[in-house]
Amino acid sequence: MQIKKYISNFFALLALLFSTTVFAQSSAQYQTFDKPIPSETPNKTEVLEFFSYTCSHCAAINPMVENLKKELPENVKLVLVPIAFNEAMVPFQKLYYTLEALGKLDLHSEFYTALHKDRMKLFNKEEMASWAESKGVNKDEFLKAFDSFGVSMKTKQASEKQKTYNIDATPTFVVAGKYLTSPSMTGSYQDTIKLVKELIKMN
Repeated sequence: MQIKKYISNFFALLALLFSTTVFAQSSAQYQTFDKPIPSETPNKTEVLEFFSYTCSHCAAINPMVENLKKELPENVKLVLVPIAFNEAMVPFQKLYYTLEALGKLDLHSEFYTALHKDRMKLFNKEEMASWAESKGVNKDEFLKAFDSFGVSMKTKQASEKQKTYNIDATPTFVVAGKYLTSPSMTGSYQDTIKLVKELIKMN
């Protein structure tokens, strides 16, 4: 079990390190799906952010995403979708939905800080639970939610959504199931957020 734990932590650390790769602007700033993918948010324009806590670019753009959320009109909803590219990243998906289940999404940005700025070792549920406890969350409640059916189902749905939209990098934004963009396509975080706003108006 210890070997499995170390291997899991090793791959999670690799994901964290490789996420620092510098992106270059592509020829197209966004792509359009041949057929719009139906939204799960009725009567609203849905904006999806596919992210991973191990991604340094996600951590960097997060303050801008938080500001975007505050600026969105009533008929637009921002939905965060945590994704995983390997098994070691699954606990990070479950962390997000655990915080959501406990009504503690105010800790979402703080986890980025803990992982990327403070360089805390937070790669499995026990380490995450201890961190959450330090933020005032009941540890037993955290662990119960982390292992719950509801969190497992949402994690599975997030992975299915990742496949549906063919997401291979983070952060990636999808607007109204029609348009996909990312910093690697626009060339910067600021231009990505600006384009997301423009795509919302196009819908």
